[in-house]
Amino acid sequence: MKIALVNLTKLKDYAARSSYVADMQFLKDGNIDYVDYCSGRGEFDDLLAGFHEAVANPEIDLIWFVSGGTTLIKYLDSINWDLVTKTKKKYLGISDFTHFSYKAINLGCECYYGAGLADVTFYFPEENQRKHIVDFLKTGNVAPSESVPFSESTVGGHTFITTFMLNQEPMDLSDKILFLEYHNVPGEDFVDMEYYFDQLFYVIKNNLPKAFILGHSLMTNEQGELIDYKKINEFLKPKFQHFGKEVYEVDHFQQIIKFSI
Repeated sequence: MKIALVNLTKLKDYAARSSYVADMQFLKDGNIDYVDYCSGRGEFDDLLAGFHEAVANPEIDLIWFVSGGTTLIKYLDSINWDLVTKTKKKYLGISDFTHFSYKAINLGCECYYGAGLADVTFYFPEENQRKHIVDFLKTGNVAPSESVPFSESTVGGHTFITTFMLNQEPMDLSDKILFLEYHNVPGEDFVDMEYYFDQLFYVIKNNLPKAFILGHSLMTNEQGELIDYKKINEFLKPKFQHFGKEVYEVDHFQQIIKFSI
């Protein structure tokens, strides 16, 4: 596959990142065929233009949002959705990418969740830890999961972005599996996280999915140490019991998730 690198999640030149050299080396080591549409661009319009150039390029198969961030919502009204609909590329990203993937899958696109390029060798220091990413970038296929019955109708992403998008642009979840993950800011605890899930529950109380998947959420304790994501999910699972729906678990750091309807 031919990959396009884009950035709508941070108003910053990707080439200025401290991880940039290592990120590019990851692509070279993996023999990934890519075109960079975000390095050397740091302004809103330039980054948007790079994205549209990638979408319009008939040689591009997959568009990779290089990082999470906080700015994609600023682009939702400026993206040429007609072009996105016409070209129907595949898209990969994480976190802030949820804003985009929600709308894109409604337009019939395939979106994939679970990997950013930024700091990829920091988060996955061993070659075998990032093999699933390299394999996906080369083939466009995700490995099947033995523990989760993935279907052609899985949606979701970051929890409070998912809640926001569902509230703004309702989607019928009755025939879909809802994937959810959460990552906190320093100082937030389980009580804060529960608040965000309670918001989601309020929004979907009359629009339940056929099942839920909890991903690899990230939280730190008071000492700044990462909490085992399975302990986070153990805390969350009982909150879903009153829905009477199956709640699965998957480590989306090791299993890229396909979103489509």
